[in-house]
Formats: sequence, structure tokens, C-alpha cells
Amino acid sequence: MKYFFSYRVGIQKSSKQSPFDVMFARPSVLEFDSRVKLSVTEQDIENTVKEMQCLRDDIESKVKSNVKMAQHDQVTRSRNRNLTNQSRIRVGQKVIRYNVRKASRKGSKMEKRWMGPYIVEDITPKGVATLKSLDDRTLKVKYNVKQLKVFKARSDVHVEERNKTEDMDDCVIEHVEVAPKQHFNTVDAEWQKAHKDDFKIRKFHKFSEKKRLTKPKAVENIKGDGNCYFRCLSFALTGSQNVHERVRDVVVTFMTEHTERIEKHFGDTYLNDSNMDKSGTWATEAEILASAAYLNTDIYVYAKSGKSYKWLKYPADMLSDKAIVTDKSVYLANISGSHFDFVKDVV
Repeated sequence: MKYFFSYRVGIQKSSKQSPFDVMFARPSVLEFDSRVKLSVTEQDIENTVKEMQCLRDDIESKVKSNVKMAQHDQVTRSRNRNLTNQSRIRVGQKVIRYNVRKASRKGSKMEKRWMGPYIVEDITPKGVATLKSLDDRTLKVKYNVKQLKVFKARSDVHVEERNKTEDMDDCVIEHVEVAPKQHFNTVDAEWQKAHKDDFKIRKFHKFSEKKRLTKPKAVENIKGDGNCYFRCLSFALTGSQNVHERVRDVVVTFMTEHTERIEKHFGDTYLNDSNMDKSGTWATEAEILASAAYLNTDIYVYAKSGKSYKWLKYPADMLSDKAIVTDKSVYLANISGSHFDFVKDVV
């Protein structure tokens, strides 16, 4: 009830009036004031009714005028945004498109946020773009330019990278597809000892020697309770899955201490909206990159990319320009798209 009262007596941005004033044409009365007995005469009531009738006409006129102005401003801002974004996207340019399907699904958390690249074949005056694939096949579905961003390539990999200009609306960051002939060089006891001040080691690792990075062969089966990613890191750091809550706290603390970088890559509201401090909340690419930066260790995830499975690299220096990256790496498997296991060896 308190929430509704606060809303009803609050001044609205569009109408510049409170809903209560518009409905009843009189000031609202607090619960405390309603308990106070006041002596009111019939003349007072009659005068109040007349005043309310005059106020109602005046308020109605102001509300209509204010709402009309607010709607006009909203349409103008929307049109300007469309025109601005449309001016960035040009025919013949390589672009990536936002994966709307992922935004409305709870599963497939490793699915790409941005699809492509594509080539812009045509743009209508209203900002609707026709795209074609790199092998010159025109897509049947057309996309609004608001769902498109300029594609930027990195050497040896395809990556949707943040545009490092002043316009932060063009910024995107994703994982990096691993180039061929990489090596599997997983964490060991020495790597664990480097983090012993933060985590109590339960069991030291004795994994295989450095070899070529191929398909996973041996994995540590991780409990699926929404904490699987942090359980994987817990196992990597301590040899036990049971320290996952401590790992989650450390990663979330690191993210809050580096708010500017997190918001730069994942949006201004990510930290508030993610509820990542709560046990059972699924980790996303933001937490993978943050933990890689915290540990100064690259993290590799074997997951589906396109039509096949590939190793996806989350570099430790993506969120930290000054990171001293160790030669060891953490390797995870995300075969189902919704669960992580720790990779101990590859074929």
C-alpha cells in the first residue's frame, strides 16, 4: 500500500502532475492526517467542492498540454537516434546484428550475443536493412539498423570488439575464437600456490603436460545447481568444488571495484541487474572475463560456435591493460550450452 501511495502522489515526468491530483483535483492526505478529527462545516464542504471543480478543469488542460509536449519530445528523440544510427551504417559495410533470440531465453548462455558478420546490401529511408552473408546469400529477414553495429576484425580471429571511440553506444565485446595450433597448458600446483593467500588449497593438481589444444578428453564433473562456473574455478584454485561461494564473492567484489570497465563493456545497469552476488545465479561472459582478469589467467571454454564446437578464449587482459598474464590457463567445457565442467585433459 505504501508503494502505491508513493506512486499516486508523485509528480509524473510526462504530465507534471500526480495521478491523485488528476483523479480527485485535491491535495492528498497522509494516513496520519486522516486520523486527526477536524471540525468541518457544510459551508467548508461546499466551498471545497466548487474549488475542486475549478481545479479539475485547470489540471485537465495542463495535463493534456504537458503529455502532448512529452510525446512530441519522445518522438523527436527516437527519430534522432534512428537517424544517428542509420548514418553510421552504410551500404556495403560489414556489420553484426544483435541476437534477439538470446535476450528472451534463460538457457544457451554461451550463445553469441552478436551474430555475423554480414554485409549491408540495402537500407530503406525508414532504416530497415537488407543483409547478405559473406558467401553472397541474401537473408530473408530484414533488420532495423538499431539492431546492427559496425563489425571490427582482429588479426587471426573474428571478434565483436568494443569501438574505442567516444561514442560508447557502438561498444560490444565477446569471446575470441581460438586460432589453430594453440596449446593445452592447464593450471598446476604452482599456479594454485600463487593464489593461496586468497584460497585455502584442499588438493594440489597433477594434470598432464603441455600438449596441443584439441577436444576435451577428461573432465571433472561439476554439480549443476546454478553455481557450476564458480564451482569450476573453486576446483581449479583449491581442488574442491565447495569453495564456490567464496570464489563468487571475490569475483563480484573485483567487478564492483572495476565498475567503470564492466559498465563500459556490458552496460551501465549490468552490475545492478545481474544479481550475481546471490548463490545460484548463472555466470555470463562478464563474470568469465572478470575472473580471468582477477586471476591473470586466460580462460578457455569449449562450446558451440556456429554449427561446430570450438575453443573460445576469454583473455585475462581484456578488462585489464596492465595484466601480467600467466602461461597457465583454465579450461572449461560447455557442451550443453547451460552447464560448465572443468577440463582436466584433452585428446
